[in-house]
Amino acid sequence: MSSSSVPHLKTNHGASFPDLSEVERDLRELYADGYRSLAIVLVHSYTYPDHEKAIGSLARSLGFAHVSESASLLPMIKMVPRGVSSTADAYLTPILGDYLDGFFQGFDEKLKDGSLHGPRIEFMGSDGGLVDTNNFSGLKSILSGPAGGVVGYALTSWDKKLKQPIIGCVLSYIFFIVPC
Repeated sequence: MSSSSVPHLKTNHGASFPDLSEVERDLRELYADGYRSLAIVLVHSYTYPDHEKAIGSLARSLGFAHVSESASLLPMIKMVPRGVSSTADAYLTPILGDYLDGFFQGFDEKLKDGSLHGPRIEFMGSDGGLVDTNNFSGLKSILSGPAGGVVGYALTSWDKKLKQPIIGCVLSYIFFIVPC
């Protein structure tokens, strides 16, 4: 399905849709209530993300510190997975940002922004790959799949008395664990 298949979403009898003045009123109310992070999920944003982008831009201009647009994070048809992912990202990213700011306080600023030639700080993403600090977000920090498996078996297999490390492999989500 392309954006041309949903022309009724693009205009509302010649007027802008959604009504951004109405959205602005709602966003101002949320902001006044203390919300600073926002997840935006619209039904057809997988094919026409411009509405989410417009609302996201408006929210940022009003002072929201973090805005998660579902179509940017997870461009797929199903609204519920996009919504869950966007909500998790909106919740976790500010917390993760505060944590990383504290972590980096003891280091040269160049290490955080990636301009230092030499050692780099990277984080394991939810797919098991490495992500630099500029691209790391709440959604990418959720350990599922291979990354979650590694953490899961490492924590559940550790015996405090024996203190015996383990070696584990993840092959197509099938785990095997070998005591060392």
